[in-house]
Amino acid sequence: MNHKLLIAAILATGLVARLWAASPPETVDATIPIEVLAVDPELAIGGIATERTWSSPKIAMQPARAARGVIRSGKKEVLLLTLLEPVGKTAEGVARLDGPPDRIAWCELPSFISNFVDCYQDLDADGKFETSRTGLMGTDQVLALSRLKEAKPIEPVEYREAQVTELPQFQVGYRGCGTTVYKPQTLEGELRFETVVRRAEGSQWPKAGHCNNVAQVLESRADGSKLFQLGRFKIEVRDEHPGELTTRLVEGIPPGTLLAHLRNSWPLVDATERQADSAAISGDVPFLLAAGTPKIPSRANAGEEIFSVEVRHGLSGRLSAASEPRQKNDKIVLAAGTPVYGVAMGSSLTPYYDAEVVWCTPLKLDGKPIEAYCLVPNLGASALVQPYSQSPYTVRGVTVSGPGRNPPLVERGPADFGAPLDLIVRVDGADRKKVSITWSLAPRGQRFDSSWSLRRARDDMAFLLIGELLLKIAPAPDGKSFDISTLGELEEGDPLYVPLDATRLR
Repeated sequence: MNHKLLIAAILATGLVARLWAASPPETVDATIPIEVLAVDPELAIGGIATERTWSSPKIAMQPARAARGVIRSGKKEVLLLTLLEPVGKTAEGVARLDGPPDRIAWCELPSFISNFVDCYQDLDADGKFETSRTGLMGTDQVLALSRLKEAKPIEPVEYREAQVTELPQFQVGYRGCGTTVYKPQTLEGELRFETVVRRAEGSQWPKAGHCNNVAQVLESRADGSKLFQLGRFKIEVRDEHPGELTTRLVEGIPPGTLLAHLRNSWPLVDATERQADSAAISGDVPFLLAAGTPKIPSRANAGEEIFSVEVRHGLSGRLSAASEPRQKNDKIVLAAGTPVYGVAMGSSLTPYYDAEVVWCTPLKLDGKPIEAYCLVPNLGASALVQPYSQSPYTVRGVTVSGPGRNPPLVERGPADFGAPLDLIVRVDGADRKKVSITWSLAPRGQRFDSSWSLRRARDDMAFLLIGELLLKIAPAPDGKSFDISTLGELEEGDPLYVPLDATRLR
């Protein structure tokens, strides 16, 4: 059943105030494209610190500028071309910068620690802005515009095309990372790097990226130097000076390339491409997916199952390299091949910014039951933490406080936890006010039980929401047997989360 139809059907039961609140304001994904310029010899030389430093040098950078811009009448600030998703393509397959007026906007660059920017549209293409939209930043980085809120009419404002010399300048490239006191960086070791996106002018507070990229050796030369592939750069690296490997850009990004979705935490991609995490952080990737069709009896006694379905995580994979401690008080090693599942989480400290993907895995440590552990992004590194968890296979939240280590290297794909995962709900009993249930998400043959009390509605039934399936539980007068019926559907491939008490949704 369509999600909106399911909501409407729920509302028709008389539970309006309890089951659903007003929908959040509608937004549309958006991104600012920039054009890569020819390599600048001064930016092509850099270094990689061999030991931990407060501010790592850049490996190499390449200049870029805003793809297009306009200037409002009476203003000096340049508004940057912003493309609404999905980005249109030309016949040659590159981003279309002259799309229909309703598919483009013009946005200001953020000020210091800004969550929002002003954006404008000229929907009738008459040379005047008559529409404004609030732009939402995905992070506090300069080109990390993520979404646009609903359009609002304004008094028309004239504007003109910005000259090439007026367009804001940027630099894109890479910085070395991941060095530790115990494992100095060497030419023979694992060279980690992260993306750098910055304004070309002025001093800027360094922004942390994600140190989850590893350079690939392309050539070992007779003079002791090596040629590496670092993202979209080919870099020559030499061990010539104490404390730092020297680097030189051998091949950069072709001039004229249009990049977008630019963040220090993401790879540099063409404007027509989407990042691997973009769907997850926008809520388009569910936590769980049904891997089969559910089994639901029409009647059950206390202690019996009323729902079961095989599921899989929407984000999953395995570690392609071991996750090892960086501190003496951290003894946990996650071996290469460890299965992990991902959870897109927002931060209570920055509620307007986009979510980030946190990778978690069930662990059984000596003398302890199986528990979830998560690698949480933290200032360019990761913290290994025990989350707020209902079972080792589901996580509700985390506190970023734990031993630091390098971010995980994850090869995405199916995760093998030893057996298929089953989501099972059992009904345990009822009294005048509630129906007691127990649910479990675990590999087949195991259980990790969580007990809940569901409120009974005015018709004495309890309502359990699982994806777009509403499970209606009607207790007999003695509270020992139950009639089970459904509203909506849950089919193979459908998204879902752990069960929710529908009467508590507000």
